[in-house]
Amino acid sequence: MAKVIGIDLGTTNSCVAVMEGGKPKVIENAEGARTTPSIVAFAKDGERLVGQPAKRQAVTNPENTVFAVKRLIGRRFDDPITKKDTELVPYHIVKGSNGDAWVKAGGEDYSPAQISAFTLQKMKETAESYLGETVTQAVITVPAYFNDAQGDGVFEVKATNGDTFLGGEDFDNKLLNFLAEDFKKAEGIDLTKDKLALQRLKEGAEKAKIELSSAASTEVNLPFITADQNGPKHLVKTITRSDLERLVEDLIQRTLEPCRKAM
Repeated sequence: MAKVIGIDLGTTNSCVAVMEGGKPKVIENAEGARTTPSIVAFAKDGERLVGQPAKRQAVTNPENTVFAVKRLIGRRFDDPITKKDTELVPYHIVKGSNGDAWVKAGGEDYSPAQISAFTLQKMKETAESYLGETVTQAVITVPAYFNDAQGDGVFEVKATNGDTFLGGEDFDNKLLNFLAEDFKKAEGIDLTKDKLALQRLKEGAEKAKIELSSAASTEVNLPFITADQNGPKHLVKTITRSDLERLVEDLIQRTLEPCRKAM
């Protein structure tokens, strides 16, 4: 009997699992990690990168590196929330032919569903490499309205609930904004207006968030983050777990109600 895989298509990271011995096993990717960044990039030579390879080159290729695209699915370009997202990402969000929010990268326009499909394909390949066989069936955790990238497959939704505007990216952004505002107060420079600095800030925030899951405090150290007429500027900031908890308290509260409804 052919194996059925389960894919969690996340805003920030995705993972794939298979049932073994009655228990789910999360499959490690080529880098040995159990999660894969939901990031797609288009290199200058035309190569498409997905996952960790895409994330590694994000700082040097921010305009062609697409992340957190799941939150754009089903969103109109003129939606106020789309405008807000446009100010937070270094890549270009454009108006699709149907009026929806699309992205421009590598000289081409893509729907959010197309970008997400590249991540799904990567997860499928990860599973096939582990299983040694072709995978033809999958259960995928996606928003209920995600239908553009279904292809020939059919989703049977047993139970669904959630906050479509809440993901790991939102927790990262809380830290990112905290760091950016702190730096602006100290130096008078808005790092969010600099695409390269914004990408470095994003990576620093995500790293700090991960480290604070097991440490009481961590230091964000981003040397040469920017410069002015007086010379280079460095961002060095110690963040405690209590700082993070305070920053994301409202997000934590938002996760509770969907859980109650789904149960």
